[in-house]
Amino acid sequence: MGNFCQKHCACLEPYIPCLFSERDGEQDEKGGQVFANAAVVHDFQARQKDRENKIKEKPLPALPGQHLVNICKFVALFDYEARTEEDLSFRAGDKIEVLDASHEGWWYARLLLPTGSVRPGSKLQGYIPANYIAADQSIEAEPWFFGPIKRADAERQLSYRGNQTGAFLIRESESLKGEYSLS
Repeated sequence: MGNFCQKHCACLEPYIPCLFSERDGEQDEKGGQVFANAAVVHDFQARQKDRENKIKEKPLPALPGQHLVNICKFVALFDYEARTEEDLSFRAGDKIEVLDASHEGWWYARLLLPTGSVRPGSKLQGYIPANYIAADQSIEAEPWFFGPIKRADAERQLSYRGNQTGAFLIRESESLKGEYSLS
């Protein structure tokens, strides 16, 4: 197959250089030489350089502890009433932007209010409990996701009188790490 590619697919050279490095400038078994259409090769080389530049432009991965700051928005899972001057009060469903996640358990954040919305007397920045929020549009932000609870606890939750027939929840699987279970 290498000979076929060398003869008829010279445009692949930038992508599979090992096929072409052995025979570069040599004659093949039938005495013919491998020629490539210069325009095609130039076009592929230009595309390859574009791809390499795009890879170089991508931001570096976040440092440990900063990965959550890179998420655009979080959503509040519960109401929280500020207990100190530095805390930020919010309501379940509020959108929040995390500004500093370096303190374990308590993050510095900004409350993102909808356009035209005002909360008189409310602070817009302060410390929040990290376990009261989840990344927006994530499974953790869904009301039916209960995280790492045991099967017996899930069944107890579902058997409460307030739940209707057909109520369900999703939880982390106890037996298969990284998987989910439906209760």
